[in-house]
Amino acid sequence: IDQAYEIIKGLISMSFPQLDIQSYEVTNSYCPGKYDLSVNGQKIAGIAQRRTTNALVLMLYLSVNGDQDGRSETVAEFYNEADAYSQSRWTFPKVDKTSMTTVQQLGFSDITRSDVEHKFLESINQQNIDVDVTSGSDLLISPEFTAERQKQLRKIQLRNAQLPIV
Repeated sequence: IDQAYEIIKGLISMSFPQLDIQSYEVTNSYCPGKYDLSVNGQKIAGIAQRRTTNALVLMLYLSVNGDQDGRSETVAEFYNEADAYSQSRWTFPKVDKTSMTTVQQLGFSDITRSDVEHKFLESINQQNIDVDVTSGSDLLISPEFTAERQKQLRKIQLRNAQLPIV
């Protein structure tokens, strides 16, 4: 899994060679994790993984542009309203909005999501990684995917039903 995280970190670093991207947990960001990507101590991305018997899926959240302070404040308010800090089963971070930033705030003033997608795909091509970007829509409507989505949704519903109402 760490090897897969390093591949994603490398691709993001290749996409933005001007940035000195580090990977470590930014503890007072929202959704902190071992493979947060940061520049100058501020989180710009988080990498998460999900595992099943036959697959490993990595997901990346990259803060490209927009109101990062507002996003941080929304998550902090959610934790407070949900009374997250009074329970002992999980640990929730005290979100400090200054611990996060966007690619735009790091000097890419006009960057768009499409620009980032293009940079990322260029990095993938430079590494000679084969990626199928065309058959995803077929997969999403396949009977196998639909059945698996329903199964996983039911699991989430069963887990949520066990949560205490505060």
